[in-house]
Amino acid sequence: MTEVRLLDEKGGHLGVFPLGKAIEAARAKDLDLIEIQPNAHPPVARMGDWTKFLYHQEKVERKQRAHRGGKVKEIRFGLKIFEHDLGIKAARAHEFLDKNYKVKVQLVLRRFEKGLINEAKEKIKNFLASVEVPVAFDQQPLKNPMGYTFIIRKAKVEESHENESKDKQIVRETVQNNENR
Repeated sequence: MTEVRLLDEKGGHLGVFPLGKAIEAARAKDLDLIEIQPNAHPPVARMGDWTKFLYHQEKVERKQRAHRGGKVKEIRFGLKIFEHDLGIKAARAHEFLDKNYKVKVQLVLRRFEKGLINEAKEKIKNFLASVEVPVAFDQQPLKNPMGYTFIIRKAKVEESHENESKDKQIVRETVQNNENR
């Protein structure tokens, strides 16, 4: 016969009971028996309302999904931005990336600046070099009517330094490939 470690509805330990007696104890209080830790020896079960338990489980899962980097933060700057200000924007992007957000970067080009493609690409390179975190592109830099837009995320880096340099090399190659377009 299987035994379970039984907890009351407030989490207080009641002891180890045979499964049948644990179910009877829960029914006597008009509650459900919810298995909390199935891999423990003996398994841990708690008396409680099943619908409330499911609600709290879904709430925890939603909170975890929100922290997985599903949200996108945005950073905008123009071609005339000073290097110090660009460094501040890069530091802000670094903060977002450390919190596992994706970062949408927009280089806004105004009037005659739209013809200065080489300067715009150089500004993008300077920005990426200032970020200080290995990044990967979710969306490559694309030219649109407002300027250039791309989305970056924190690159998955292995333990070794060799892979870190490969990630940086991939970023450099991507930027260079976009220059040739």
